Amino acid sequence: RRQRCSRHVSPSALVFAIACLVVMPFFTEGVASSSQTTAPPRLVAIPDLHGDLHYTKRSLRLAGISQDDDDESWRFHGNIELVQTGDIVDRGEQSMAIVELFMALKNFTADDESQSITALLGNHELMQLQHDFRYVAREEITKLGKESLERQNLGGNEMGTGYGLRAYWQAGQMRWRKAFSDGEPIGDEVRYRRPLLHVGGVNSCTTLFSHAGVRLAHLRKYGNSVEGVNTAAFDAIEAVSKHEKHETENPNENKQRLRPPFLGTLDLFDHDSPVWTRFWSDKWDGAAEKRACGELDEILNLTNTKRMVIGHTIQQPGMKTRCGKKLHLIDVGISKAYLGMAAAWVCERGTVTARYEGRVEMLETGVTEVLETGVEQEKGLETGDGLERGAGAGAGGETNVGRRISGEKVGQTSSHDESRGHTTDASAAPRSNWRGLLFDFFGRKGLGVKGERERETGNTEL
Repeated sequence: RRQRCSRHVSPSALVFAIACLVVMPFFTEGVASSSQTTAPPRLVAIPDLHGDLHYTKRSLRLAGISQDDDDESWRFHGNIELVQTGDIVDRGEQSMAIVELFMALKNFTADDESQSITALLGNHELMQLQHDFRYVAREEITKLGKESLERQNLGGNEMGTGYGLRAYWQAGQMRWRKAFSDGEPIGDEVRYRRPLLHVGGVNSCTTLFSHAGVRLAHLRKYGNSVEGVNTAAFDAIEAVSKHEKHETENPNENKQRLRPPFLGTLDLFDHDSPVWTRFWSDKWDGAAEKRACGELDEILNLTNTKRMVIGHTIQQPGMKTRCGKKLHLIDVGISKAYLGMAAAWVCERGTVTARYEGRVEMLETGVTEVLETGVEQEKGLETGDGLERGAGAGAGGETNVGRRISGEKVGQTSSHDESRGHTTDASAAPRSNWRGLLFDFFGRKGLGVKGERERETGNTEL
């Protein structure tokens, strides 16, 4: 056709040539779009929640997951891989509701390959399996007990009688224990669907997650793999759970059956385990820092990851990094039992940010990743000043459409790389598309910035 167009200069030939130019894009558009690569999901982590449903929902909103006005369905703003680092329960008054919320989110995304939800086992979930209820909020236990008694018509104002707090407390403890027992929905969720370790993200966002942080000795003992550690933990929990369930269902049976080891005596659940250790958040001198960061390098090499992200110990005034930004400590006291603030950790193409209501902090500056021409990752979150779109032709005609962070690290707080990122004002952040603008208007409407509570927590156990 090109040859024919070049040989004739008649008006009809010119019309034909113009028609070719107009029509051809419609024939080639389908072919071009089929070769495009879907952008990787946004990797998001939410740290310890400790029974605060209000700040849980606000943290989910920062992560790009919001609830519709009908308070039943959820909206995911873009492709999201969400990891919750454990310690959903205890301290706050709505622990059970948050466990059920994450169960609902898992079910909601079960058939959607573009979304995923993973919640890790924390030391406070472990405590429920060990029947240690010391840190369950009294208000939640009392409310459960009152509801339980009134549901059975065993007390209440309508009957002209009532029970005191002691009765509500005892009934609530019974209901709580049953809810977390083997065979119950919540009990099975905590026992059999909460790994100790999780690897999430792709390319420069590939990240190892753990509640308190895994030690090299654990990986070496269990096959040098995340799967080996998780399998050993699940097997131990199942053995104890099945034994306890059998004893409960057969109280009169001879007690000569061999009991499996108590969970707290096993190295995967003891004081230096991935759910309890303080090693990664302890203060280090120069020699200790060198040894710890060397151990971390070996862990990342074994797991083929770029960084390790942990919760467990509150960092003030916000998320921090150590070991050359290879270790991220992200527990910031979300629950109002501590500081009361929404927060989310986000990695997009190697760029890591800590997101709060009203500000975004740069934790790690990534390298722009190359995707197929024309591919855009849907954005629905705030970005900070200094974020810009990478542009320019790459090898093979590809175009960089990732985001690049310009700006230097500020806020160094210690000699061992325990630093906060570059702080920006989220309200002034640029938006990548019209969906983001709509999310700004509708999603953040009515949300204010809540300051930290006066009570200090430091780096004590939470």
